[in-house]
Order: sequence, then C-alpha cells, then structure tokens
Amino acid sequence: MQINTNLSALSTMRPLAGAQLDLTRSLQRLSSGLRVNSAKDDAAGLAIASRMTTQVRGQERASRNVSDAVSLLQTADGAFGTVTDVLQRIRELAIQAENATNSTADKKALQDEVNQLLAEINRVGSTTTFNGQKIFSQSATSLGGDTNKRAVIDGLKLGWLQESEARVKQYYGIEGDGVGIGIELTAFTDGAGGTAAQVTGTGGSGGKVDNVKLQIDMADFVPPNLPNGGSAPFYNDRIIAHEMVHAIMFRSMNFSSVNGGTIGNQRGGVKGRQSVRKAGSESPIVTAGVLPCLGQ
Repeated sequence: MQINTNLSALSTMRPLAGAQLDLTRSLQRLSSGLRVNSAKDDAAGLAIASRMTTQVRGQERASRNVSDAVSLLQTADGAFGTVTDVLQRIRELAIQAENATNSTADKKALQDEVNQLLAEINRVGSTTTFNGQKIFSQSATSLGGDTNKRAVIDGLKLGWLQESEARVKQYYGIEGDGVGIGIELTAFTDGAGGTAAQVTGTGGSGGKVDNVKLQIDMADFVPPNLPNGGSAPFYNDRIIAHEMVHAIMFRSMNFSSVNGGTIGNQRGGVKGRQSVRKAGSESPIVTAGVLPCLGQ
C-alpha cells in the first residue's frame, strides 16, 4: 500500500498562506487608513489609540455642547433685544404723553399702546423656546432649574439680605466687615416644621468666625412666599433677618474670649443653634419690625 503525497506542493502552500495573510492585513490597513486595526497588530499601540480616540470624541462632543449653549444664548439675546426695543418704545410714549396738547383720547390711545407693548414683553418671556424648552419659564422643567430654589435666591438678591443687614444695624448697632456669606439650599434639612434656617462657620483669626454659611431648609421654604416674604405665622424674610443677626455677630465679635480662648465650629441655633422655627415650636417667629434679642 502506498500513500501519494506532494511534498513540493505542501511546502509551497505554507508560504502562500503566509503571503495571503500579509496581503489581507495590508488591504485592511489601506481600506481603513489605520496601522493598527486589531490587538494582534500592536496591542500597546491599540490601547494608546483607543484612549486618544476616546479623548478626541469627548472633545468633539463637548464642542457641540458649547455650540448648543451659544445657540441658546443667541436665542435669549434675540429675545432681550426685542424687549429692549419695546422698552424704548414705551419710554418714547411716556415722554409723548407729557405733552400738554394731548387730549384725553390721545392719552388713552397712548396708554392702549403701552398696554399692548407690556403684553408683548410678557409674551416674549413666556414663549421664547430653545429645543422645545422655554428659556424664561418659571416652571419646574424650565432651563432655570427648580422654581422654589430660584424664588428663594431671588428673594435673597432682591432685598431679604440687604433689608436684614439694615435692620440689624438699626436695632443693634452692629454690622459685618464685608466678608462674603455662602448660601446653601441643599446642605441642611431636618424636615418641614423643624429648623427653617441656620448659620454655620469655622474658627478664624482674631476670634472671628470664618467660612460663614447661611443654610436654608427648603422643606420649610416651600412655597417661598414671594414677593413680600410670607404671611403669619411664617415669614421667610424675617427668618433670614434672624439668621443674619448671627452671621453678623460671627464677623463682629471676638468668640475666642467668649469660649475661653478657643474657637471650634460655630453654629447659630437653638441650644447653641439659635435657629428660627415654624409656629408651634419653642423659638418664636420674628414679628413685624422687631428682631429677636441677641441672647435668645
């Protein structure tokens, strides 16, 4: 019995297969434009290339996000431009209305136009959208974020803090030293009906308290009772006034002498944390025009 083999053919097939593999790899590189197409080409190079690809694609996505933000701002700027034009027209009409030669009918016509222009401002504010979202909306789903938090910040910016400082100086004769105060709306909560707000800080130089923060419990500030700060028995603005007493004390008193020469973490509130509570708790709400005593 004899088995016929072709040793020459078998010897030729092996380099042919190797050449075919090299050709396939070369064609793959030519078609993709990449030197490393798989880990077998260069494992270390593929890892480096993958990391760089991730960074590049992330930067490209970030660039698109910036472009979207620019488009949003351009949309808002266009709305502001419209409102500016309307306000300019209202001013022109107000000056025109001062003309003594205007009849009653003329003044009524001027007022009618002003009313229409004011309605247009409201329309622009309520209908300006970007990607289906209202830019100036006061809803919880607007681009501005949570409605109640924005309202509290608005209250602080529009007078709660400034009026508090003025009353503390008026009634107690003390004022802060110009150091900023942090506002925190999410760092503290003990639930509705508990401590509504408190002031915290850490020991600093000269016996003063550093890193002063006003912490507001949003559970007690919903709704935020704008624009006048609320009604009896719970006044948001007067709670802020109460806490600002402690904030100003922190920056105007030498606590090292009070605490026997040491200053630890300071906190204004009941039993060392002189915080204002809602009706029914032991710490009274500030009444109109009166601030609590410093020793409360």
